[in-house]
Order: sequence, then structure tokens, then C-alpha cells
Amino acid sequence: MTGRSRANAGFTLVELLVVVVVIGIMTSVSAPTFRGYMMNQKLSAATRDLITNLRYARLRAVDERNPWVVMFQAASRQYIVFADDGGGGGVSTAANFIEENRGNLTPNPGERVLGPFSLTAGVLFGYVTADNLPDGISTTVPISFGGSPPRIVFYPNGSCRETGVVMLQLSERIRENDPLGQRAIVLYRPTGAAKALTWNASGNPAWK
Repeated sequence: MTGRSRANAGFTLVELLVVVVVIGIMTSVSAPTFRGYMMNQKLSAATRDLITNLRYARLRAVDERNPWVVMFQAASRQYIVFADDGGGGGVSTAANFIEENRGNLTPNPGERVLGPFSLTAGVLFGYVTADNLPDGISTTVPISFGGSPPRIVFYPNGSCRETGVVMLQLSERIRENDPLGQRAIVLYRPTGAAKALTWNASGNPAWK
């Protein structure tokens, strides 16, 4: 009877308190790590989406033999992608084709416009540091491409109008002036190719 009573007695109050304390410690240790992981996932998603749309615009420019443009609205954390073909798919006999609108870097009636695309929540166009970017690239603004608002222009030969960079940063870390959690999306004029770089203070190179 004694053995059966002890087996059915369950946990003591002290044992339960110990379990609660252990769970609390584990939670306090793992929560910041998990939160940091989720933030980096958001930044990776925003970077991946932007590069996908840049590559799509370049592909359409090559396939259709017409300029395609990615135009940014940094303040609203958005951008659009459009065919700068004058309307009607760039076909001069199309009813809505206007020659003057072709290549004017503005979305006009009859031209296909995709978006607006918004950055993932918690991510914005910005950076804490952009030092030591590769190939002599430098910037003093989150989007270094020309235009107001800034635009990336892709041509039928696959090139883009200029070499430049788009900087993405976690909004929380930019408030803390923390350079971690940022990406540099670099495009090169001759090829129009886009690649994402991650900053690492102790790295050599600093961006890779």
C-alpha cells in the first residue's frame, strides 16, 4: 500500500516550482534568438521578392525587345514594374500605341503595369552603413539609381541604364543604428544582373 500511495502521489509543489523556473529560463534565452531569426526571415523574403521582380523585368525587356522599368516609391516602401513600350505591347499598329510614350520612363495608359509591390512588414529602403561595397559602388541614399522617383531601366540587350544599388534594412535595427540586418542589391549596367549581398563587419570583404 505504501508503494502504491507514493506512486500515485504526483509532483510536489517544490518540483512544480522547479519546472516553472526552468521553463522560464529556457524561454528567456530562446526568445531573442527566435525573434532575431524571424526578423532575418522577413529581410530575406523582401530581398528575394525584389530580386525576382528585377529579373522578371529584365527577362521581359529581352523577350519583347522593349524597355522595362522598375520604379520605386521609397517613402511608401513600394515599387512597380512596367513595360515602357508605348502601349499595345509595343506594336505600332495597336490602337493604344503612342510612339512618344515609348521609352519615356513613365507608366502611360496602355502600358502593362505590375504592382505596386510592398516590402515585407518591418523592412524598408534604408541602411546604416554602405561602406566597402564591391566594384567601387557607393551611395548616400537607399536607392542610388537616377530619376525622381528613382528607376531601374532594362533594355532589350539585357543591360540596365546604370550600375547601382538598392539598400534594404530592418526598420527596428535602423532605429537602433545597428548595421546588422541589412542587404545590398547590386545591379551592373553591362549585364543587368542583380545579386544580393549581406554585410558583415568582421568579414573580408565586408559585403558578400
